[in-house]
Amino acid sequence: ARGHPLASTPGTAPTPGATSLLWPLLLAPFCAVGVGELGLVWVAWAFGFVALSLLAMDTHRLALGLTSRPVAIAAGAMVPAFGGLVWCAGSGMEVVPFAWLLVRAARLAAERAESPTPMARARLAELIAVACAAQLVRPEGVIALVCAAASIALHARGRGRAWALAPMAGLGLPPLVNRLLTGQSTSTTALSKWLPLNPYHQDERLWSA
Repeated sequence: ARGHPLASTPGTAPTPGATSLLWPLLLAPFCAVGVGELGLVWVAWAFGFVALSLLAMDTHRLALGLTSRPVAIAAGAMVPAFGGLVWCAGSGMEVVPFAWLLVRAARLAAERAESPTPMARARLAELIAVACAAQLVRPEGVIALVCAAASIALHARGRGRAWALAPMAGLGLPPLVNRLLTGQSTSTTALSKWLPLNPYHQDERLWSA
């Protein structure tokens, strides 16, 4: 909100320690206009429960392509009935918005794969944007990028396959942002959670783990 990169404490060097790059960016404008401290919780709750509703809708629409209408309705209804997702929506974290982006990317990729005609440019742009957004919300969003790229590459013709490079280019967004803001490409989340990158598990220790 102040226009400075994220830091662990005020006045210290910028850190690549944010698990999510997009979630703080969504909350920052509300801080900038004076919504702070506990007031920001209401903003995070609003985002969380709107995302929960969108997740239910996209789960229903995704299930329609796989099963009967009654079962698809039940699938959508199970989203707000699952306590874990409701808790996450109220946690103030990016978990449910991330889940919605994953499901939407999967649905758009499936529609692209099953369509007998080329996808409209606007719909194709939405698929790429949603997949890139998922990657910026959480590192695991790479799943959405791979789904989008595979769907485009396997079901496009001629030059249309070149569009598959766009979601794969999204792989470089988090490292690029971290590099520009902090001078370090790899986030500390990746270093601590992804075993091959963990500095404490190298060579023989890595294989043993």
